[in-house]
Amino acid sequence: MDKRAEKLPDGAKLLRNGYGEGNRTEELYVCADGKKEKVAIEIPAQIYTEEELEEVWVQAREKLDQIIIGENSCLEEVRKPLVLPVKVPGLPVNVRWELNRYDVIDLQGNILQRAEDERGTQVWITGYMKCQEKEAVYETSATVFPTENLSAFAKEAKEAAEREGENKENQAYFYLPQEVGGKKVTWEKKVSKRAAPVFGMGVLAALTSVLLTYQNVEKQRKEREKELILDYPKLMHQFALLVGAGITIRAAWKMIADSSEGSGSELIREMRLTVCEMQSKISEQECYERFGMRCGLAVYMKFGAMLSHNLKKGAKGMELLLRTEAALAFEERKRYAKQQGEEAGTKLLMPMFLMLGIVLLIVVVPAFSSMNI
Repeated sequence: MDKRAEKLPDGAKLLRNGYGEGNRTEELYVCADGKKEKVAIEIPAQIYTEEELEEVWVQAREKLDQIIIGENSCLEEVRKPLVLPVKVPGLPVNVRWELNRYDVIDLQGNILQRAEDERGTQVWITGYMKCQEKEAVYETSATVFPTENLSAFAKEAKEAAEREGENKENQAYFYLPQEVGGKKVTWEKKVSKRAAPVFGMGVLAALTSVLLTYQNVEKQRKEREKELILDYPKLMHQFALLVGAGITIRAAWKMIADSSEGSGSELIREMRLTVCEMQSKISEQECYERFGMRCGLAVYMKFGAMLSHNLKKGAKGMELLLRTEAALAFEERKRYAKQQGEEAGTKLLMPMFLMLGIVLLIVVVPAFSSMNI
């Protein structure tokens, strides 16, 4: 027998890797009838049961509630960076973060310079937690206030000046301290000779920035809306076929979301988010309604309400409703395509007029030149 080999405890027992640590391969010897053979066996790591995984999600949310605050006292008043970990400490849970205001907080939790609203800016924070190929959603919000980047001496001077002015509101002048921290100080007031032009340029730049931002946001909104409108008939057709085959609404929803793995479309992204919400124990009825509200279009709100009503009243006649809705959606898509074609034709009018003007110049200018000669 190999001197480096030893018998396993209790005959044949190996310790698995802990939760989330991954599988490992062990090289072992199997002995029988005086023969010994070397084999490599892959040993799966421990995994959670469904009940244990639900408890893991609860623990992960509780830990994230404590971690995300960072050095702030609460999320209702955030003036210091937040902590957005990619892994929950002590648990085999990875987290992917999304924000609705990347101009206020970045994905590292840092507060950006544009967070300058004295009343605070609300930022919605969503964490997609993943463990054992299962996902759950963590949601919260933070109110971000501007930060003060003052040195220790500047802070001391500010506090001394504010103390000096306390309980003296009846005096005409606000007297500043002439000594701070044992040092004599003088105060200066910032003055600009070109304040008006600079202010005007600043206002113009700000308005231009706001206008460009609004145009960009509006363009993205219209593109998203167009994509959702074009995808709606296909969604209705798929649902009608699956429900007609006897598949439940929830199973059909998951099949459509999973069948488009890797798709970056807005519709599939919203459907996957709805699947995560269902796995997070949000009621199925509420998940469908929230899906319709997030899409923001009347047809999707109607679809979400239809599915929610189906859960309340039963599935009788659901197949017929879906087939009818699929037919209406197809007709609406044809009408929408025709409308887009007409708009494209209208946009071509200006280039056509410009080309006509160029042709006239090419013809008329040489004619007048020859007449002058």
